[in-house]
Amino acid sequence: MHFFGGFFVVLVTLWLMFFIKIFNFTAFKSKKSLLFIGVLSALIVGLLWELFEYGVQSMTGVILATFIDSLSDIFFDLAGGMAAVLYVRDQLSKTTEASGNTLYYTQ
Repeated sequence: MHFFGGFFVVLVTLWLMFFIKIFNFTAFKSKKSLLFIGVLSALIVGLLWELFEYGVQSMTGVILATFIDSLSDIFFDLAGGMAAVLYVRDQLSKTTEASGNTLYYTQ
């Protein structure tokens, strides 16, 4: 679940930034910025989810997660985010190669 959650979060974040331009970010300047944005968005959402689990656990007394479980959840959030970054990078490379346009993605 966390792998696909991280994948989805990164896809939505990059879609909002790249296609909708909701954050006024019009172009990915490099592979590093794409990676940074993807990993950061997956990490933020993963950490917020773990804080939510901790809050529910402290309010109800039901043990939802242990420390190891939380670490593995965050790891899989990040792994899914990295997979989404690789997917988007591959799709952007195909698009720019086909059109001969490097406006949106450069090395």
